[in-house]
Amino acid sequence: MDSSLETAFTTTRYCIAHEGDRCVIRIGEPTPARLAGWVRRYAGSGRAWLITACNPGAAILDTDRNRGRTEFLHHWVATRATAWLSSVNEAADGRWPDEPGVLAAGIEEGLMRALARRLGQLAIVQVPATAPVSLLWLHEAPA
Repeated sequence: MDSSLETAFTTTRYCIAHEGDRCVIRIGEPTPARLAGWVRRYAGSGRAWLITACNPGAAILDTDRNRGRTEFLHHWVATRATAWLSSVNEAADGRWPDEPGVLAAGIEEGLMRALARRLGQLAIVQVPATAPVSLLWLHEAPA
């Protein structure tokens, strides 16, 4: 595992649009209370999944390609999730472009992993109602 890539993922601010406000989650920290309530309400498993379709394999794509991938992601979750919220992943050091995504509830982990692999993502973020937020790597990160 490339330690700089791991650091980038674990220090990212994962910002979720929730009830007209911006809720920030971080890897290893508890889910903020108001967002944990949303997870409990909509995720039968007690956890939701944060995913982006942008920049697969940690390779920056142009804006138009990322926009098309994000539209696909929105359509996919709209037809499968119990509920979902818009999100933006913001690099802590500002050297990586913001990545729009979603926080999706009511989808099984295996299906989310399959979607992330289809989108070429290296990881997804698990957002539980009652435990710290965690990063789930899907395959070996590039060196």
